[in-house]
Amino acid sequence: MTAFLIKRGRTASMSTTRLNIEKQRGTVIVEFAMVGLLFFTLLLGVLEVGRLAYTWNTLAEASRLGARAAAVCGFDALAIASVIRSNNQLLSDLTAQNIVVEYLAQDLSIVGDPEGVAGFGDIRFVQVGFTGYQFTPFIPIPGLELTFPAMTSTRPRESLGVVPLEGPNIGEWALL
Repeated sequence: MTAFLIKRGRTASMSTTRLNIEKQRGTVIVEFAMVGLLFFTLLLGVLEVGRLAYTWNTLAEASRLGARAAAVCGFDALAIASVIRSNNQLLSDLTAQNIVVEYLAQDLSIVGDPEGVAGFGDIRFVQVGFTGYQFTPFIPIPGLELTFPAMTSTRPRESLGVVPLEGPNIGEWALL
């Protein structure tokens, strides 16, 4: 009789274990799905925030580059925009409408006609900025486009595309 109870006890515990295993089948997949969803959502969020910060920094650097180009080049805003775009592949969707080039006087007021003779002598600073640049995340969420605030960089004027003439016209200047 003792042998029967032991045998029966083993059989009962083995069937209980087998029953528990069958009840828990698929729980690992469900747990992985829940944890995986949370993990990959956080991972993609961190990547997007990093890309956003990189784009912000690239726009700030591009405004400095644009101010430098505007300080030494002529008054061609499209040429300044092409310099900015050629040095920043990330900003390939940057348009000329996003770029603002302003020429400032000593008191930081905008010079009315920078290309005119009277306005050219008043220019002391060049300011280049961006307005309305749209950041579109890789994650396709409808309506989630962020517009960056206006970013500007100001530099003192340098040659503004003007070079001194040589020869009999020493002391005169010519536009490049």
